[in-house]
Parts: sequence; structure tokens; C-alpha cells
Amino acid sequence: MGAGRWAAVAREDLADVAAKVTADAARHRGKVYELVADRAVSGAEIARTVADSGRAVSYVPTDLAQLRRDLTQAGVPPWQVPTVVSAFANIAAGFLAGTGRDLKALLDEPPAPPSPSSRPPSADAGTSPAGRERHDRTANTNRTRRAIQPLNPRRR
Repeated sequence: MGAGRWAAVAREDLADVAAKVTADAARHRGKVYELVADRAVSGAEIARTVADSGRAVSYVPTDLAQLRRDLTQAGVPPWQVPTVVSAFANIAAGFLAGTGRDLKALLDEPPAPPSPSSRPPSADAGTSPAGRERHDRTANTNRTRRAIQPLNPRRR
């Protein structure tokens, strides 16, 4: 990410918008929405949010070659490493910092800030008491939990 910023959006908000648009397709036909946050965040801000949830983390900007080595060493699947490196390169270059108001206008409530609690439950969510609690809390929410990835041809 470097010093770049990212107009990140919680998956729940993307899913809510997708459900809303799908439910009233005629109203939204032919429209293009920019589903980005109205504020871009930095790597340091993301790390602070994660740290506020009780996890010990810090943000240390690094170059892309080191990021690739760190991901590989951490056991990230080989097919996923270039995807993550590419995303970080785009953030560092400023390509994902653009903000907008469409998301906020389409939601019935203010957008949720992306946070550790906005992640879908992990594959092992049910294997420990803490994991089961996280899974139950996630499963009992009224929000749709499908991850919808918007396509944005203007950001290529």
C-alpha cells in the first residue's frame, strides 16, 4: 500500500446494495454506480482499526518485492500472491483512492467502515468457542453475507 489510500467498502454494504438493486431492477436499469467509500483510508488507519479490536498489529510500509516474499513465507497460496501484490501496487499508485457518494445514497443506513468484524467467518469458525461465537454473531445478522465484487471499467 505504501502511502496510498483505499476507498474500502464493507462487504455487507456491497451485498446490501446488490440485493436492493436486484430487488428493484427496473429502477436501476441502465445506471452505473461507483460503489466506493466516501473517504479513503491509509494502511496506518487500517492497522489502527484492527489494533482497536484487540489484535496486536502495526503498519510498516514495504516495497512490493518484500511484500511478495512475506506473503510467500506466510504460506499464502501461490496463485493468490500476485493478486494481493497487484492490489497493493494499485493502492500505492493511488488508483483505489477515489471516493464517491453512490454507495451512501443507495443504502438505508450510513455505510459501515471496513473492519475486522466485516469479514466473513473463516473456514475454521466453528472449531473453537471464539470461532463459534464469531460465526453465530455473523450468521444471526440481518445483513446479506455474500461478497459482491463490483466491476469498475473507469479504473482500469
